[in-house]
Amino acid sequence: MFDQLPVNVQLSAYLDEELPEPLARRLSLRLQKEPALQCALDSLRSGSALGNLLFAALLKEPVPLTFARAIRRGQGIAAKLTQDV
Repeated sequence: MFDQLPVNVQLSAYLDEELPEPLARRLSLRLQKEPALQCALDSLRSGSALGNLLFAALLKEPVPLTFARAIRRGQGIAAKLTQDV
């Protein structure tokens, strides 16, 4: 299944350690032989690191009081979805 996916998807799964071991080994060998592929992996890795950094900073921001109250009252998106059904 994974070997049918585009290489960028395979690289993302490789970073997340979600590839089956045989495919991970094959991809690892390709990374050693193909500088462009290694460059693509490095780009994904740095983008992931940046995303993690930005998300961590976002988690430190305070939640608006009106939003917290709406969640507490059950007036979030899920509540609106169930009202529309």
